[in-house]
Amino acid sequence: MLHTLITKLQGYFHRGESANAFAYASERNPYRDWNIIIAVFAVLAVLVAGWSFYMYQKISRGEAFVSEKAREAVVESVDKVALREVISEYGERAKRLQELRRAPLPFVDPSRSAR
Repeated sequence: MLHTLITKLQGYFHRGESANAFAYASERNPYRDWNIIIAVFAVLAVLVAGWSFYMYQKISRGEAFVSEKAREAVVESVDKVALREVISEYGERAKRLQELRRAPLPFVDPSRSAR
């Protein structure tokens, strides 16, 4: 039985004059080609529809996109000394920026020089 199946498959793929190549591919048969394309498309469409239905069911039950249980919130205290140092440093920077804006430029500005 297996021998006859193999013989039939070989005969199906090796029809034609050339024994080295697939004669099946060298035959032009648009009807067969369109049937293959439609069958592949139909199988893919059924697979996509099945996957979509499966994901819909999983999401509607709440099984998909589930994260780990939320851990208890840990309140971390802020180092107040370090926070005050940072705030004072940025305050000093703001004062220095205002001083630089009010002071005259230490170089000659070519756009403001007399012609």
